Amino acid sequence: MIRILIVDDEDPPGFISSLKREIEGSTKNKVDLIHINPTPFLHIEPPKEGLRKLEEKVQSTAVQCCDIAAFDINLGDVGRPEENSLRITLQLVEAFREKNKAATVFLYSGTLARILEYDLTKNKTATEGTLKRIFRAQISAFLSRSEISTEIQVSASNPTWLLRVDKLLEQHSREKCSVSGSAFNGKTFAELIQSFRSQDNMGEQITNHIIELGIAGIVDLHT
Repeated sequence: MIRILIVDDEDPPGFISSLKREIEGSTKNKVDLIHINPTPFLHIEPPKEGLRKLEEKVQSTAVQCCDIAAFDINLGDVGRPEENSLRITLQLVEAFREKNKAATVFLYSGTLARILEYDLTKNKTATEGTLKRIFRAQISAFLSRSEISTEIQVSASNPTWLLRVDKLLEQHSREKCSVSGSAFNGKTFAELIQSFRSQDNMGEQITNHIIELGIAGIVDLHT
């Protein structure tokens, strides 16, 4: 199963049906394509409440195994000033990343050049902070709307190593860890998977242990 989240104010985005068909054809896997339209949420008053509910909706998908999340930057139908577009979208990406660091994340827009020109050039006082947020959110690429379908297809065929492990943990969710002395000894993969997915403190410990086991499988560390 390949799960893809699309956050876009088109209902539905024009590329969704062909995207699902093409990925299923090329990967021979079923595709669960989840579309969240932010418009109803961002018309809620007060605006902060609507954004909070939208973030919760995004996170309800992020807690699942998710291969790819793609966020439209230009939420033109929500009645917000264009200069707020990237800021709002970054908040949604950050909400997603709180729960899921295994998925690949893309930002896209049909007016990408204009939005980036404003946020990263004209709005100079916020440029440094915006760039830091982009890097911390581990955004793989900024794409035009015409590119997003192709890039999602490529990414679906080349999952990140964190996502590969995420899927293995999910497939073997009933198995138990037997790492004596560790915080996760005796726990099932099902109990650990969300920590791994969000890369919280325990998730980082699991990741480090997997890396150590991988290295030990190649090199005899006791020589």
